[in-house]
Amino acid sequence: MQADFTYSKKGIIGLCSLVYFVSYFARKDFAAVLAAMIEGGAVDKAVGGYAMMGMFVAYGAGQLVSGYLGDRIKPLYLISFGLFVTFLCNMLIPLTPSAVLMIPIWTVNGFAQAMLWPPIVKLLSVYLDSESFVGANFIVTCAAHVATLLLYLFVPLCLFFGDYRYVFYAAGGITLISLVIFVISLNRIIPSEKKQVYINAPRAPKAEVLSEGTKVGYFGIILKSGVLGIFVAIVAVGFLRDGIETWLPTMFTEAFGTAAEVSVLVCAVMPIFAFIGILLATALYKYTLFNTETLGSGILFAVSALCAVPLYFILGAGNTVLKILSLILSSVILSSMHAANFLLISCLPHRFKPYGRTATTSGLTNACVYVGAAVSMYGLSELSESYGWNIASLAILSVALLGALFCAVSNGKYRLFISGGVKR
Repeated sequence: MQADFTYSKKGIIGLCSLVYFVSYFARKDFAAVLAAMIEGGAVDKAVGGYAMMGMFVAYGAGQLVSGYLGDRIKPLYLISFGLFVTFLCNMLIPLTPSAVLMIPIWTVNGFAQAMLWPPIVKLLSVYLDSESFVGANFIVTCAAHVATLLLYLFVPLCLFFGDYRYVFYAAGGITLISLVIFVISLNRIIPSEKKQVYINAPRAPKAEVLSEGTKVGYFGIILKSGVLGIFVAIVAVGFLRDGIETWLPTMFTEAFGTAAEVSVLVCAVMPIFAFIGILLATALYKYTLFNTETLGSGILFAVSALCAVPLYFILGAGNTVLKILSLILSSVILSSMHAANFLLISCLPHRFKPYGRTATTSGLTNACVYVGAAVSMYGLSELSESYGWNIASLAILSVALLGALFCAVSNGKYRLFISGGVKR
């Protein structure tokens, strides 16, 4: 029985990795081909920015819905819904007669994809202990970055042999296949004696005990644990992570005059740096500095701020060495923010497992990260359009400093919380 259950846990991790792989491939495809779509006249920068912003707003708002539902109904239902609607949206984008219609379609795709992450966290949290949970999170998160790497290698091939439409058709196809695999496999790999846990998540208690004899609700714990300030830092993570990841190909095309397909291929290094960041965060998580999510993330924000300073001076330079340096600096910022995302989005919600609010907390943190992402879609687009990418890099520096500040402010209360200062 132990061997069977071990196999089931591996199967669940595998399925969650598959879902998250597809999620990234079918969500980041628009950003990956955006530079080519703008260059080819399929969309202008404003429409592309609004479509991405709509997706991020809907994704962030949907996280609240998904987090609430994730602690109450089957993950199977939420994930199946999300994958099916994602399939439809990706198939519709190449068929739209007007670029403006891409905005509502991609916004719906954002909401659909919000149904995926909180149920994934719930499945992993139910079946794994704390140590295994961190390792499983690493595997699932790496699957997403493998998807991003393959996407950025696949896009130039599509652009060379055809156009951007092939990317969306491919994303829709693998989403449909993954949906079928997930639905068929999940019930088969969950042990029958464990299915009741999977079907009905335990209800969170109405109130939790804080120190001696004081009862507070879930949001009371959020306030007293310092997590409210961490939410602001998570918004900064979203701004930096998704802002750079989305606009880096366009930035290279506009700032350095590089062809769109070359910019996309060059930016294939981004998933590699993201993987390195998550690998380091996972390895360092067992040490005090990074086991405290606020302290570890504060260090990563500081590294990002240091890298953002020289970007202001070198963006747009014709020197090849400076082009490479700007790519490295951008990638280090991206790597740091993926590491911070791993700490604050993947690891932090597990701290709320004793209160039965893992999925709810996951939904809240993910909502915050995509608030920041939505702001970056519009903000970096407008700044670069009006003032150039050098000024946009100052926004990156300011947000990195803001994130470091709120991590520092929240660190004391949060350390007390994770050490047992807030008890049931």
